[in-house]
Amino acid sequence: MTGSTRVLALSLALLLCSVSFAYSQYTIVQLTDNDNDVGYVGQIIDVSSQINESGQVVWLGCDTSNCYPGGDGDYEVFLYDGSSTIRLTDNDSDDRDPRINDSGYVVWDGCDGGTGWECTGGDHEVFLYDGTGTAQLTDNDRNDTRPVINNHGYVAWIGEDGASHQIFFYDGTTTTQIADHDRNFIVLDMNEGGDVATHAPVGEDMEIFLCNETGATQITNNEFADVYPRINDSGQMVWYGCDTTDCSSQGDGDHEIFLYDGASTTRITDTRYDDRSPRINESGHVVWNRVYLLGSQVFLYDGVSTSELTGFDYDAARPEINASGHVVWHEEDGHDHDIFLYDGTSTTRITDNSVDDRFAGITDSGYLAWYAEGSYDYEVFLAVPCSLEDDHDGDGYVNPSCGGDDCDDSNPNIHPDNPNTYCDCVEPDAQGTDEICGDGVDNDCNGVAEDKDEDRDGSIDQACGGGDCDDSNPLIYPESGNSYCDCEDPWPEGTDEVCGDGVDNDCNGAVDDRDMDGDWYLAPACGGSDCDDSNPEVNPGEWETIGNGIDDDCNSRTPAWAPAAVVSSRHHAPSVRTNLLLCLALPMGGLFLLRILRRNRQA
Repeated sequence: MTGSTRVLALSLALLLCSVSFAYSQYTIVQLTDNDNDVGYVGQIIDVSSQINESGQVVWLGCDTSNCYPGGDGDYEVFLYDGSSTIRLTDNDSDDRDPRINDSGYVVWDGCDGGTGWECTGGDHEVFLYDGTGTAQLTDNDRNDTRPVINNHGYVAWIGEDGASHQIFFYDGTTTTQIADHDRNFIVLDMNEGGDVATHAPVGEDMEIFLCNETGATQITNNEFADVYPRINDSGQMVWYGCDTTDCSSQGDGDHEIFLYDGASTTRITDTRYDDRSPRINESGHVVWNRVYLLGSQVFLYDGVSTSELTGFDYDAARPEINASGHVVWHEEDGHDHDIFLYDGTSTTRITDNSVDDRFAGITDSGYLAWYAEGSYDYEVFLAVPCSLEDDHDGDGYVNPSCGGDDCDDSNPNIHPDNPNTYCDCVEPDAQGTDEICGDGVDNDCNGVAEDKDEDRDGSIDQACGGGDCDDSNPLIYPESGNSYCDCEDPWPEGTDEVCGDGVDNDCNGAVDDRDMDGDWYLAPACGGSDCDDSNPEVNPGEWETIGNGIDDDCNSRTPAWAPAAVVSSRHHAPSVRTNLLLCLALPMGGLFLLRILRRNRQA
C-alpha cells in the first residue's frame, strides 16, 4: 500500500453547482466527475462515502471503468480535504470500508497479497492515514477488517486470532485485543470514549455486546436475534432484534427497535412490521426504517414519543440523525430516489433530478454527503450549509442558493459587476458562450481571450492565432507526433487510409481501417471483407442480385448469373425465420389434411 498521492486536483471552482430547486440553505458540490466512482457515502465507481464535521469526505472509487468481478480495475480510497481530492491508495488490489474522523484521519482495510474484494490468495490488513502519511496497523497472515475510528484517533477492528473473530483496539501507540474468548464478533461501532458496540453469535442466535479495555459485556441474553448496534458518547446503544425465534420471510416474528440507556433496555417499537437500521444521536433520539408489505417509511423517537417523518406515497429508507435532531434519508419520487432533510420542524427536499441519490450522511455542523447513481457509474456529492460557504469562487458575490446574485459561483470571472457583457449574469449570454475568434473578448469567461479550442486537444484554433488547423478533431494539431495529422504539408489534416503501413493516415484514431465507400466494411488489404471498396452497394451485408454480373454480397457461393427466367429475382440462403416458419407450417398442414380425411371417411 502506498501513502497519499495528491491526484485529481478537483477544485470547488470546477465541481460546485448551485441548484435553485435545492434546500435554500445549502449549496451542492459535486466531488467526483468521471466514469468510475462508488460512494457508499463508485464503471470509476464512487461509493461508501463518509463525512466529518469539517466537510471532508472519504469514499471508494474504481481506478478503471470496471471493478466488477472479472474487470480490470480495483477499488481505491479517495479523500476530499475541503479543497481538493487526494488518492490515498494506489495498488492492484481492493481497498474497503474507509472511515474518517474530525481530524481528517482515515482508516480502511486493504488486501495484502491477494486479489478481488475477498482478497483471494491473501489477507486483509488495517491501514491508517494521519493527514501526512499512511501506516499499516496490522501485518499478519490473518484477516483484519471493518475498522472504525473516533476523534481521539482510536481505531478498533475485527481480527482473526486463529480460531475466531475478535476485537482489536489501537490507542495511537499500541494495539491490544480487547475481547478474548470464542465469540465471533461481526460488526463494530465506537464512541469517543473508546467503547465498542458489536454483536456476536451465542448459541443459536445473536446477542449485543459492549466492549472496551476491560473486556466484553453481554447486553442481551435471550433466544432471539439482536443485531447491528449503534452507540453514542453517553454509552446509550440502539439495535434491532427479532421478537420471536424466527424473523425470516416464512417466520412468525418481526424486528423491533431496542434502546439501552446504560442500565436497562427499553423496547421502543411493538408492531407487526419490520423495524430496522436504527441510528442514535447524543440526546438519545433514535431514527429507523419501518418496512411494510408494500414499502418502507422513516420514524423518529425523541425520548418520549414516536412520530412518522414520511408518508405512504413512496419508499423512504436509510435515515441518519445528527446532534440537533436533524434527519436525512433517501426517498423515491416515482422515478428515482432523492435526498430529504427534516430539520426538527419540517421536511425539505434537497435534490430533485433524474438520477438516484442515495445513502446520505449528516454531520452535527450540517454538512450532507451522498452518492448519485447515473446511467453508468456513481458520483459523490457534498451539500454545504450556506452559513459555512456562501462564496465558493471567491469573487465577492454570494451563491444564489444562499440568497446571492452570482449566477455561476464556480467561476470567479462570472458575476453581476463584470464589465464583460458575456460574463455579467445578464442574458442572452449570462454565463458566457463559445469563444469567438477575432473579437478580442473573453467570450467563454475563462479569463483568456482568443483561446478557442473546441476539440480540447490543447492547441488553439488557427483562426484565433493558434496552430490547430482542424479544431474539430482532437487528433489533428501541431504536436500530434503523426506526420499525417500535424497541420504540416503535404498532409496537414490527413489523407486516405493506407493499408499495411501501421499509421493512422486519416487521423480518425484507428490504424488500417480503410473504408473508401463508407459502407462500414473494411477493404481486404486492411484485413476486411469488402470485395469492392469503391462501391457502397457491394459488401458482405448486401443481398445478391442474380443476373447483374456483380458479386453483391462478396460471397462466391451465391450466383451472379442465372437463366433468363429468374434474372430479375433475388437469391439468398433461407433465413432462420423462414426455416422456422416452414418447420411450424408443415406439421400444422399435415394435421389439417388428416382432419379432412377423417371427415370424409365419416361421411
